[in-house]
Amino acid sequence: MQEGSTHTPDNLVVGQSSNPETVPKFKVGDRVCWFRVPTQDFGTVVERFYGTEGSVQALGWHYTIELDPHSPSFDHCKTDYGFEDDLELLEAGGTDAAE
Repeated sequence: MQEGSTHTPDNLVVGQSSNPETVPKFKVGDRVCWFRVPTQDFGTVVERFYGTEGSVQALGWHYTIELDPHSPSFDHCKTDYGFEDDLELLEAGGTDAAE
């Protein structure tokens, strides 16, 4: 990465392991939603990282998600983090039909 660059790596690894055990389910730019919480917020993946047991409570892929302006929590939260097992890919014409 060049000095002063704002680009972040697609596969940032946090913690002890530099070799993630699994391939990420989502890529940067994918539209996802949380399906295990009542609000069912949704947005776009802007970054992903692999967390190890030393750095996070849940071992695996985590995603930084920029919430959609129509997402229920957008008024008080513009960006959130999601664990891979708590997210699902949005289908075209789904929750984000305002596009």
